[in-house]
Amino acid sequence: MGTTNKHILVPIDFSEVSLNVLRHSVYTAKIIGAKITMLHVIETYSSNSSISKEIGENNNQDAIKRVVQEKFDELVEKYKNEGIDFNIIISEGKIYKKITDVAEEIDATGIFMATSGASGFEKIVGTNALKVAKSAKCLVTTIRGTEDVTKYGYKNILLPLDLSKETREKVKVAIETAQQFGSKIRIISVTTSKDEFIVNKLRAQLKQVTGLVTEQGINATSKLVEGANIAKAVLEYAHEIEADSIFIMTQQELGWVDQIIGSAAQQIMNHSEIPIISIRPADRKDLTSFVKPY
Repeated sequence: MGTTNKHILVPIDFSEVSLNVLRHSVYTAKIIGAKITMLHVIETYSSNSSISKEIGENNNQDAIKRVVQEKFDELVEKYKNEGIDFNIIISEGKIYKKITDVAEEIDATGIFMATSGASGFEKIVGTNALKVAKSAKCLVTTIRGTEDVTKYGYKNILLPLDLSKETREKVKVAIETAQQFGSKIRIISVTTSKDEFIVNKLRAQLKQVTGLVTEQGINATSKLVEGANIAKAVLEYAHEIEADSIFIMTQQELGWVDQIIGSAAQQIMNHSEIPIISIRPADRKDLTSFVKPY
């Protein structure tokens, strides 16, 4: 595809869900003109790992790397007609740390990763996905199932809002992504309080953001809902409107989420049947710098 500044990093453990994530990243890379780096991190192998049978008892580093390289070669061959430049990295270390380090090294536009996988060495799940989403400086898309998500493509984005200053970063990224993919944006705020002051502020913000989005020529709707469980309310609304992606922040947000990465965001990431796009807010000292959109 030639030279491109857009670069997607895909950690792969060769479980079915991680291969589904790769399929989604290929779909996205074709649309935005990105190259893909496939990363496998060697940490600990067990008898339950996806490729343990192929490695056998001779599970030294050279044997592991040989099998991993062969599997990567098969994947490159599989997608050779998609017009995408692939890069392969086989590395050792702590999985979440290695993912974030490599993402910085290659100046990744985004990371696509699974939130579930095989047992054993495939630890690109659970806490690792959460740590990557929290610490990565680029967008992080997490996918938990094996359903073919290439049918989505960010055409119907769900954008939850709170009252924090960081929210405006999420809005900007959602707008730019919607412009790239020709998407609709469905905006939601969840109130766990009946305090009229808070409710009115949320309503005012919904109106303001909806106007901002529509000014950019994007189809947008907004809704304020009450709910005791924020994650549940967001996921139920996502199902109701048939959203194909949800944009969340990955560090502490104020307003309707007190600890977004510790509770609501983690619940959304762990239970959503559709891709979750996580955005790490800029440092409070410099809220003018934003994460690059896809």
